[in-house]
Amino acid sequence: MKAIGAQIADLDAARRSTALLGWVEDCTSRMEARWPTIAFSSNHWPLSSTHKTRLLDINFEPAIADFGGKDPSYVLALKCLMAEIALKGDIKEPFGQIPGWRLLADLC
Repeated sequence: MKAIGAQIADLDAARRSTALLGWVEDCTSRMEARWPTIAFSSNHWPLSSTHKTRLLDINFEPAIADFGGKDPSYVLALKCLMAEIALKGDIKEPFGQIPGWRLLADLC
């Protein structure tokens, strides 16, 4: 019975990983189409200073430091969330979203 449970858990983890990678690809392509000079993989997105977006520039370095040594999917998910916020264009300041996400580092 334990082997079956482990296989189900591994399958769920694989599905989540595949879904995240699909989201990363989607966000990357939409960002490249809209802001070709900003790389999704970069740790600093100069959205406002380079492209005059409503959303201010985003620096992921503090969040990356908080999640150091943890699963890299946390940082990828944060970047996807911020890409969605940037692409939507409703929020001006990213500093309200990132600290809440960084609190997860203490829990995992």
